[in-house]
Amino acid sequence: MALFQFNSSDCILEGVDRTTFQAEGITERQIQQALVKSISCLLPESLVVCDERGFWEDASRRVDILCLDRNGDLVVVELKRDETAAQADLQALRYAAMISTMSFGQIADEHAKFLSKSIGRLVDTTEAAEALSEFLGWEDSDDDAEINQSVRIVLAATDFSKELTTTALWLNDQGIAIECVRMLPYKYKGAVLVDFHRVIPVPNSDEFRTKLREKALESEIRRNNRDYTKYVLGDDDSKLAKRNLALKILQTWVQQHSPQTLKQLHEAFPITYESRPSFVATLSEAQRVAQTKAGNRHFSEESERLMIGGDQYCVSNQWGKDSIAPLIQDARNIGFQVTESE
Repeated sequence: MALFQFNSSDCILEGVDRTTFQAEGITERQIQQALVKSISCLLPESLVVCDERGFWEDASRRVDILCLDRNGDLVVVELKRDETAAQADLQALRYAAMISTMSFGQIADEHAKFLSKSIGRLVDTTEAAEALSEFLGWEDSDDDAEINQSVRIVLAATDFSKELTTTALWLNDQGIAIECVRMLPYKYKGAVLVDFHRVIPVPNSDEFRTKLREKALESEIRRNNRDYTKYVLGDDDSKLAKRNLALKILQTWVQQHSPQTLKQLHEAFPITYESRPSFVATLSEAQRVAQTKAGNRHFSEESERLMIGGDQYCVSNQWGKDSIAPLIQDARNIGFQVTESE
């Protein structure tokens, strides 16, 4: 499809010139880096797990971008700058086979490496797992949590050969979800514009809509099987989710003991500190993280902050079944009454 500029003064449509990535000096790696930062252009409702990764020790090829969608499906993204995307389908199938058996824990390991590189600080597997769980709408982040066994494939290129589109259609008929997305570059007033257009499958096809409904149903069933345990703290009848329970316990302890150093808090909650040293962060660190792709990972509103020795600290808002257990144990050891809500 052509791209036009609407000239409102003359009420005419003026064509925008097509160009190529090669002509503009844009490399495949640069396209990849841009999509990692703005994956929604290509894959709405998806999270980048990692990029440029090899998953077999003896494999020289690497997955361009590995994503996770809201349904819990892994998505292999294979990029090609040229016009035909020759053999992209075969490469993508190899990559899908590589990652098809990945566990949630392995995915979290890869995501931790990706986040550490992206935001410039060390991100451990627990924090990465919690980020993945939050994206999926899960309450916990167990290593044994189940990710779908199905893998989607997305091929993105300037154009596709007839052989490749025929293969993609056949693979979809065989139950292998594969999409072809054209990335069409245009030159306009010195800037390069990119139009993303899905070729396969056709978005308004009955088959495509049916698959989407089935995936949504599967996702709903998985969400219903997650751990949504609520807790009651002391005599308060409020039913608290894990993250709110953590905030309430730590706020209450700080109000009762007025610690002067962070070390005192760590000493009061030793099991929590040993399993997860970063369960609280300085206000500046919490604000810095909030400005990155990781997003808001702490309770940072003024009313939520902990005052320790004149400094402000923020409690992590990322708590799963495994990470809340040490905190509950510590809290009970120092006199807190924590019970599961019926």
